[in-house]
Amino acid sequence: MITGDVEVHLAHVVDTPALRGLLDDDELRRLDGLHRPADRARLVASHALLRLALASRCGLDALDVVLERRCPTCGSAEHGKVAAPDLDQHVSLGHAGDLVVVALSPTAPVGVDIEVESACGFEGFAAVSLHPVEVEELAEVPERDADWALATWWVRKEAALKATGHGMTIDPTTVRVTPPTEDPALLAWPESPSPAVHLADLRVAGSYAAAVALHDVDDRVAAIDVTQLDGDELLRVD
Repeated sequence: MITGDVEVHLAHVVDTPALRGLLDDDELRRLDGLHRPADRARLVASHALLRLALASRCGLDALDVVLERRCPTCGSAEHGKVAAPDLDQHVSLGHAGDLVVVALSPTAPVGVDIEVESACGFEGFAAVSLHPVEVEELAEVPERDADWALATWWVRKEAALKATGHGMTIDPTTVRVTPPTEDPALLAWPESPSPAVHLADLRVAGSYAAAVALHDVDDRVAAIDVTQLDGDELLRVD
């Protein structure tokens, strides 16, 4: 058994001509299709950060990093999990509010997610996001901590779904993870056997929750070792 190596970069959203210059034609087309400035900035920052993190880790120029998407269900290149096909790294990215996060791992498929706590506090969120047991556990959470708890449940669950490659093709109410006050772990899955997924919470300042997951497809990972780095440094591109 081995320890899974996961490298995470967390950064504030930045949108500059230099960072846009790192995007490929497909990403620029996606950028043109976004109308809200905040959405455009998050796309630029997250994809530029992923390229810069891969370049730093693999000893490349960021312009030489090739990224692609491929849906495991329909095979479309228009959506699906991000991959770096020419590098020996599994990758994932996420964004929320004014933060972006990327994760890299040479060990196994990885998933990362981040969310603004208040974004999960709307009426009806629990009904479409939480497992029935999680709904019962939520009833025991003090009202002042409800948004934090919901966001923590969500990012743990979303990170796991990203790592397995399923994303939202699986109903999140059929997936159960540990309560926010406990160490993160996957407890229930809609199909048998349940995938072997290792989870870790990330350190985020302010009212955010974030988590990273590693999908142990070969049943050889005993635990994950997460190195969390300052992505703001990487985004300072002239």
